[in-house]
Amino acid sequence: MNKKASLLFFLIVCNVFIYTGCNRNKPLQGETTVSNLKTGGNPVITEGSADPSVRVFDDRVYIYPSHDFLPDNEFWIMKDWKVYSSEDLVNFTDHGIILEGVEVSWAVVPDHCWAPDCIEKNGKYYFYFPMSDKTGIWKGRIGVGVADKPYGPFRDALGYPLVYDYDRPADFEGGHYNIDPAVFIDDDGRSYLFWGNGVCFMAELNEDMVSLKSEIIHINIENHLGYREGPFVWKRKDIYYLLYSRMGSSGFDVLDYATSTQIGGPYKFKGTIVGHGRKGNEHGSVFQYKGQWYVAYHDLFPTDKYRKTCIDIIHYREDGEIVRILPTRKGVGWYDGSEKIEAENYFEKSGGIEYKDHDTTGFYIECMEIGSWIKFPNVKMGFDYQNRFSACVASGSEGGTIGIMLDSLTGGKAGELRIGNTGGWDSWWIMDTVLVSFSGTKDIYLVFQGKEEELFNLDWFRFE
Repeated sequence: MNKKASLLFFLIVCNVFIYTGCNRNKPLQGETTVSNLKTGGNPVITEGSADPSVRVFDDRVYIYPSHDFLPDNEFWIMKDWKVYSSEDLVNFTDHGIILEGVEVSWAVVPDHCWAPDCIEKNGKYYFYFPMSDKTGIWKGRIGVGVADKPYGPFRDALGYPLVYDYDRPADFEGGHYNIDPAVFIDDDGRSYLFWGNGVCFMAELNEDMVSLKSEIIHINIENHLGYREGPFVWKRKDIYYLLYSRMGSSGFDVLDYATSTQIGGPYKFKGTIVGHGRKGNEHGSVFQYKGQWYVAYHDLFPTDKYRKTCIDIIHYREDGEIVRILPTRKGVGWYDGSEKIEAENYFEKSGGIEYKDHDTTGFYIECMEIGSWIKFPNVKMGFDYQNRFSACVASGSEGGTIGIMLDSLTGGKAGELRIGNTGGWDSWWIMDTVLVSFSGTKDIYLVFQGKEEELFNLDWFRFE
């Protein structure tokens, strides 16, 4: 082989090595990795997965986070976006990379792929993503990708930003940083984009979802304790909720929320949903799945530059306010059979069942009808179980029964608890019964039966 041929062969080998080496951590689109967790717990995603925006498509949960690249990052280095999905909030499928910063032609700094969001409309999935530029004054631009499936791959729909760094309301004079998009579709089908660091902006989207229909407006949050970034919007019982980061990475951040009866506000500060008590930014979303409500957020371990998605249950009071939670390592989607299990923390329920807040019991479930049920999957019975089942109940009627079913509504019946009239709907008694012996991990269904339209209220239950 002559020298020229040898040199050509060497260069080809080096290029192949470099190409494969650079792509060895990028799953091919369509390849999935399933994480089978025996217990569950937080974080639900164990690699860098900050700023989680959670959506439910076709009865499956999808997490769209920003991808903190390495545990030893000294800055927020994010080179791409990934998506994860789950049916049980315990086992998650990694769908791989759905878009890379280098694929965005207008990106100034391709490793600043920050907090995104995604929505479905008219059979297409629209992925809103910010690209940050720290050259000189901080600047942010927002793009939109489109795909036929919720896990992509997404392509840049425009080839240029949907929102440029200089875009703002015509009468707005203050500083602004156009990052952290959040999309919302109202009951009437109209779509809106929220975004902003330092200030929150909003504009209505056209039906095509890739252009702005309205002028940009400034979202006013009355009586807030600080607004930094990360807006997320949802609606419940005709009330619009706005979630956001109070102070960002400069302090011990929390996720606050505000409410309004109009999409464009003004919003009124209501309180805090979650905070770590650690220095670093917080960013998250709220979603409903199988009749239960959750907040998704990220942890700050080991540092605030390598954050991971966590999920916990939230509850609403009668007036629509949300009870603040403490971040847990337990997470969701599984239950410790040795502990008292609160009925309102069900994973799934049949229609009609609701929970209600109470000065003494906290929350309890009501509106049980004949044949209605609640589900608690992955109940761990790893203790000296004595075949006893007890529940805290109240009834102003003839009561009814709780059937304890194993693994399915039509599966094996472990036993039945009979409930009589306790003296009123707010007169709480603890009743118990003996069950057949079982062990291991079980999906527990509580099935309610009786003769009257209203049966009883249920606060909690436990295995003993």
